[in-house]
Amino acid sequence: MVNMQTSLDMNSKARALTRLQEESKTICQAAKFLIAVYLCSGLFYLFILAAGIAFQGSIMRILEQENGLKGWPLMIYVLFQHTLKYDYAAGQPSLSAFALNLAGQIAVSGIGAYIFYCILKVFQSIQNGETPFTPRITGYWKRCYSIFAAIAMILFLASFILRGASILMFLFPLMFACFFYALSLIFEYGTCLQVESDETL
Repeated sequence: MVNMQTSLDMNSKARALTRLQEESKTICQAAKFLIAVYLCSGLFYLFILAAGIAFQGSIMRILEQENGLKGWPLMIYVLFQHTLKYDYAAGQPSLSAFALNLAGQIAVSGIGAYIFYCILKVFQSIQNGETPFTPRITGYWKRCYSIFAAIAMILFLASFILRGASILMFLFPLMFACFFYALSLIFEYGTCLQVESDETL
């Protein structure tokens, strides 16, 4: 009876691991796609930032034209109208808000790419038949937690420094920080159980 129960447990475990490996393949493909999307968006914003700084005079002349722009000028108008602001006192474009806005977009793209890179590494190890309960995998979740915790702290402080900024901005990254922190604790506990199981065997 005990042997039969053990056999059933082993079969259930084997089926669960097989399904987990199959699902991990899909998750890895999705993570690779999202990494590519975030990297491309980061490069795009970097290009816009460089172009805005290099050709600020020409861009401002296009932005000051009347409606009815066609072709490339219209694209330039759409790309820059919400980021470049004109400083009428100095008689030139003000790049501070423009650079800050795009720098934030580049940072978000980089952070997004790194988060999905961590997720990719976790599920790649599962796909390769390795146990996910290792200090290395736990470390990936802790890095994700640290990133979102830092973002939440920055946004919380920014709400006091920047006028008009909502103090509730930090709640969204704080929620993700709590999620990844809980996940890291679960995997840390799983790592301890895995070590005990390996030592027993």
